[in-house]
Amino acid sequence: RLEAARTEFPESIEIQDLERDVRSAMAARESTQSPAEDALANARRLMTAGKLREALAAWRAVLVLSPGNEEAAAGETRAAELVGRSDALVAEASARLARGDPEGALELLAEASRAIPGDPVIAGRVRECERAVMEIDAELAAAEGERGGGTSAPAVQRLRNLAGRFPGSERVRSALTRAET
Repeated sequence: RLEAARTEFPESIEIQDLERDVRSAMAARESTQSPAEDALANARRLMTAGKLREALAAWRAVLVLSPGNEEAAAGETRAAELVGRSDALVAEASARLARGDPEGALELLAEASRAIPGDPVIAGRVRECERAVMEIDAELAAAEGERGGGTSAPAVQRLRNLAGRFPGSERVRSALTRAET
């Protein structure tokens, strides 16, 4: 039809504009990727950006759209392994924190963070552990000040209270042992 309109009205600016718009739309349509290709590109981008939880969901979306896609299967496996390992470390860190060992929990969270840098789940747990470690640091410093190098009943009581709140902390146990002797 466009060809017929151009033949009938060769001088028409509107027909020329319409033809340009149609050609542009056709070119864009030819370059547009399929939904599976778009999802694959998104999964790659997320993996590269280190957003592994999002990448895992994106790889799974590719597999829904293109079940036999080997790259998506490999990407999903890799992302699932990293997320699974990180989640296991976060779970162990949470258990250590619950047992009163924020320093040990922080070590595990550092390892999890290396697996998934910038992960908001890990970052939240790190902040929680850092607050507990800061509390321990402040209490240990206060007890040391009260002790003044010797033995002091208030310092020992402070450390016993701290050990009650953080029974898994090696630093607290060690400080209490030193203060009691």
